[in-house]
Amino acid sequence: MYATMTKFAVPPGMRSQMEQLADQMKQAMSQMQGLVSVTFFLNEAINVYGGFALWETKADALAAREITGPKIEEALEGILIGEIGRELFEIYEPSI
Repeated sequence: MYATMTKFAVPPGMRSQMEQLADQMKQAMSQMQGLVSVTFFLNEAINVYGGFALWETKADALAAREITGPKIEEALEGILIGEIGRELFEIYEPSI
């Protein structure tokens, strides 16, 4: 299993818009091959938002990134502060 994490900063006062974006992304991602789960997170004190998704395979995660990446970039155009952070992780599950 693999995980993707996307994280970004926007100006203050954008929580409602970011929640709408999360809702849209969840709907789009729900139809993608290999999605196990997706969770969105925020720290309103520092205006950082993002998402964490689990995928069945690395190929599924990378394919999803090709679709979701441009959608996120388009949604954040003109409001993004800094860069969008994107990371891919292999999941280790202890046998204990």
